[in-house]
This record gives sequence, C-alpha cells and structure tokens, in this order.
Amino acid sequence: MIDMPMPSFSITNKPSSGTSLYHTCRSVLDKLALVEGMTYYLDFENLSLITSTTGSSGNLSNDPLTKLWELCRRGAPLATLFNALNPSEPLKLDFTQNHQLNECKKTVYHFIVACRNQLKFKEEDVFTLSDLYKDNTNGFVKVVVNTIDLILQLLEEKGIICTKDSANRNSLNAPKDTRDKVVHELLETERKYVQDLEILQNYMRELQIQEVLNPDTIHYLFGNLNTLVDFQRRFLIYLEEIGEKPAEEQNFGSLFSQMEDQFTVYEPYCANYFSAQDLVVQEAPKLQKLAGILNPVYELPSMLIKPVQRICKYPLLLNQLIKSMKPDWPHYEDMEEGLESVKRVTEKVNETQRKHENIQVVDDLKRRVDEMRTAQIDSFGSLLLHDKLVMQQSDESDKEMYIFFFERTMLICKESKDATKNKSAKSIKKKRRGSLQPKGLIVMSKILSVRNTSTGEGNWYLRVDWKDGEVHTVTLKFRNEEQVKLWESTLKRRIATTYQQQQQQLSASPRLRSQSSPNIHHNTTGSMEEAPQLPFNSRTLYQTPPSPLDSPIRDSNISYRTTNSNTSRISDLSNQQVPLSPVSSMSGCVKIKLNYNDGIYVVMCSSEVLYYELMDKVERKIRLVANLLPNDVLRLRYQDEDGDLITINSDDDVQMAFESRGNLNTINLFVSV
Repeated sequence: MIDMPMPSFSITNKPSSGTSLYHTCRSVLDKLALVEGMTYYLDFENLSLITSTTGSSGNLSNDPLTKLWELCRRGAPLATLFNALNPSEPLKLDFTQNHQLNECKKTVYHFIVACRNQLKFKEEDVFTLSDLYKDNTNGFVKVVVNTIDLILQLLEEKGIICTKDSANRNSLNAPKDTRDKVVHELLETERKYVQDLEILQNYMRELQIQEVLNPDTIHYLFGNLNTLVDFQRRFLIYLEEIGEKPAEEQNFGSLFSQMEDQFTVYEPYCANYFSAQDLVVQEAPKLQKLAGILNPVYELPSMLIKPVQRICKYPLLLNQLIKSMKPDWPHYEDMEEGLESVKRVTEKVNETQRKHENIQVVDDLKRRVDEMRTAQIDSFGSLLLHDKLVMQQSDESDKEMYIFFFERTMLICKESKDATKNKSAKSIKKKRRGSLQPKGLIVMSKILSVRNTSTGEGNWYLRVDWKDGEVHTVTLKFRNEEQVKLWESTLKRRIATTYQQQQQQLSASPRLRSQSSPNIHHNTTGSMEEAPQLPFNSRTLYQTPPSPLDSPIRDSNISYRTTNSNTSRISDLSNQQVPLSPVSSMSGCVKIKLNYNDGIYVVMCSSEVLYYELMDKVERKIRLVANLLPNDVLRLRYQDEDGDLITINSDDDVQMAFESRGNLNTINLFVSV
C-alpha cells in the first residue's frame, strides 16, 4: 500500500467531541429528573428492586449507562416520559403491576408503537425490543441517542421542562500536575478512539445497506468490529467513572486486571488486520462509492489500524501513571498489577497476530517454492519465525537468505536471480511462482547448540551448530539486539521441546530405548556439553526425490564440505537440488472438505495424519473464516455408510473416517461448535 499524505480536513483528524456515552447518559438522567412522575423510578433503591424482579443483571452498577438502561427496561418510565408530552392517547400505567419481564416488555412495545403512530418518528429514530433487552451497547445507543433524546427535545420545545447548559467539564477539571495530565490524555484519547470506532462501524453499516460489498467480504474486512465497539464503550464508561474520583482513589490498575480476559476481543480483530488491509486495496474501486464517508485510499486504512495501535498504547499510559504516583498511595500495587495484566494482553494479541501472519507467509512460501511439495512443507510443523537474514560461513562470502524457522525444521531459501531483476510494484505485491530456491535444511532434532556471539554496536550474531554425520556450523546476522534475542530464545525453547519429545518417544519404545543416549545440556551461553548419539534412522541423509526432468541425485552433489574447524557450508548445488527430507507422494494426501455453516473450506493432509494434527489444521482454517470466541471448542464428524454423523475423537476415528471415503481422494467432514 502506498503511503499518502492525509488531508488536514480528513475525518481521522477530527478532534474528540469531548462527549462520551457516559456523559450522554448522565445528561439524559438529569433531564429525566425534570419530568413529572419520574423521581420514583430514578431512586437507586427502587431501581434495584425493579431490576431484581424484571430478571435483569443482579449486579447493578451505579454508572449512568447501567442506571439508564435498567430504567428503560422497566417500561413504565418510558410510558411516563411519553405521557409528559400530553398526547391525545396517553399510555396506560398500572402502578400495581408485578414488574415481571413480560409485563415490562409489553409496556415498552406500546411505547414504541406510540412513538411511530402518534409522534410520527421515522423508522431509524425508533429502537426495537431487541435493542433494549439485548446485553449490547450497539442497540442501546439507538435507544438513548435517537428515541429518548428526541422526546426530551420535544419537551424542551414545548416548555414542559427547562434545562440549563452544563459547564464545560474540561474547564472545571483542568490538569493540575503531571499525573492529572496523564489521566486527561488517557480519557481524551479513549473518547476519540471510541468515536473513531463508531465512525468505522457506521461506515460498515452503510456498506451493508447500500450492498457495496457482499456480506462475506464485509465480514472479512471488519471482523468482530461490533463486539469490539461494545466492549470499548463499556470500558470507557468505567474509565470515566474512575476518572471523576479524587486522584488518590483512582484505581485504573484494578480495572485493567478485572477486564484482562475481556480484552481477548482484540485478538481476532488484530489477527485479521493484515488481511483486511490487503482487501481494502483489492476492493478500492467498489469502496470509492462511499468515499464521501471514508476515503478507501487513506482514511479507511488509517481507521482500520486504530485498534492495533490502541492496544499497544495502554501499557505506555499505565506506566506513565505509575511513574507519576507516590508509592505510598493506596492503589499503587493495583496499578502495577494492572500494568502486568495489560502487558499480558498485548503479548497475547501480538502472538495471535503473528500466528495469523505466519499462516499467510507459509501459503506464500508454498506458492513461491516449486521444488518442494506442499505436504513436505506441512511436515515441518507450524512456522514460528521468518526473516531475510545475512548468513555467514567460513569458506565463502556472506549471503542474504530467507530463513523460515518451523517447529521441526529451519528452511533456508535464496531468491532467484530472475525474481530480483524484475521488482516492479506488481511483482513485489504478488511474488511469482518459483521465485524462491530452497538451499538447505537444519533439522531441529540435530541442533547441538545455539550461541549468541554478538559484540554489540550493530554486530548481532547467532551461531548454530548441528550434527548430520559431522558437526556443521552457520552464523546468522541480525539487524538489532531485540531481533537476535527473539530468535535465540525461540530456538532454545524449541530445541528443548524437541529433545523432550525425543526422550518420551525413546522411553515409550523398547527398541529405541536401547539406542538412547546421555542427555544434552545447554548452559546459559548455549554451548554444547555433550553431543547426543541420535538413533541411526535420524542420521540418514535427507534429500528430495528427483523430478522426472532431473538426473538422480548423487551423494557427492548433496554432501556438506567440512573444514578443519568443523564448520561447513550449506550446499550450493549446481543443479539446484537440495538436501531435503523425503516426503510421500501426493497419492498419500487426502483432500478434506470442511462443511461449516453454509460454507465449504478445503484443507490437505496426509492419509496417516494424527487426530491432534488434523484438529490443528481444522481450527486454523475455520478460525480464519468464523468469528469464534476464544473458548469455543470445535467438533469434527464424518458420515458413515449408513448416513449417520460420527464424532471424531481419536486417531482411530480419523482412520475410520478416511476409510469411509473408499477409493476416492476426497472426504467430507462436518464442523460444529
């Protein structure tokens, strides 16, 4: 995407209105207090009693949003508000009714009908029962901003109520010190953020109304935006409530700790962001129809990234608050715990986003590497890290290589010369097939040590030693300290996990146990204390089956050249054959059609795939296309010869499902939550 300067009049530069839903609801409550007969309903104790009998949430908060919401759900206050207009047909009020939910809904229904028929309100100015009784602010905003506010305006115009202009709260609560300034920034930027989310939400609704894009494309573009907006409005309500307390009583940290689990709403949105960004470019011609609301070239992309930016901002703001507090203040420890909570949130969001991005990288890798089969890349496990790094070897000059660090294997590729010659904008955006050449593999189970040999001042290195008959070495150069530490820690964790899995396999097999070896121990520097004697079958030379057009691979063409210092280079093969692990032919692969809701989604896997491997593929595929909650558990079923759906829970079930396909290479599986 080309970065363009944003016009000064852009909607994204529009300052915060300074009024959040919190203040809107409080203003409405103040005006309702002026309506005759409303005092009884506004009393908090009476409202609590009403809430318990109408079946609403038992934990009634005293914030303006919750209080107004429960007031409206009661029904009778809405009828009282309507009757204050002195209509020709006032609504009947039964003060002896038992406040049961159905009775309340009946009163609300009559209020809605009266607004349409007697007040002649437009359809978009009247809420529905669902808007009011659903636990979602997206509907309740319509109740407050549209219907109730319109009636209050009519009451003011008729002189039935008289309101005073409230003083500007910003002038009354001007920041006095550094901490006040940080709190002011937190609240103002949060109001602006929610305002931007609502602009984006209204834009999405307009796309739906005018049918600019099909529903699936809109879903892929905005993901779980509605859920995110609902959460963020509530979060702002709590922030506003805390912000009005004296400085020493403002416990923002406790709020972040209590809502840590609810912040998971950011994970699917942020994971989908890069896909949404590409989709905006792809659909830009159609989106021009609504350029008057958001320009698809610069305004829409800058709005879509807002949640990604905001979630990363919270730790910085909390850290600034802590620095401006006195350690003996009552909520100092809560603030520190809140900071740790929001750090965990951002780490989870980043991890989810990274996994989603890695899935796309692997799909691109499969397309760009002609010399490897898709199933072979799948056998490497999940992609953990990837980057373009400088690779150093003792007997030749440094080379830039694309390094793909998978769970089981590190794949090293070089960009083809033809690809580097033609770097037009189109070829950069859409890499051509065959533009990457695999140059070698480092299998995780063969790595002996990982050493950080950085010297600082721009020299950030990792040395990797591995054994494949002989000990080989490669040094990778990184751009900065953060990058080298990430690769070092991830590599060491993965090596430890791989070794643990090997030991479990050895202890489970008497035949392999006799071939087991002493443990590998890595010290803090990653040096090798004792090299393992791996089972003989893991030391076989890995190579790719020759293609029909190539001559058979000779051992001399795929061996590593070892120097006296026990270092070697990854083979640079004249015929571009690579020492890769063997993989079964495509006849061993099964095409699986996943039936979920009304869609069919295809994945490929080995006919000998294990249950957990299959479920991992299914979950990764379905979570990309469905707005699933973090705790949702997917169920997988197949149809037997009698037409019954059988649940798949084990490796045996997987094989029975595959056997049901007969001689076909395709099978239908059914996914549900």
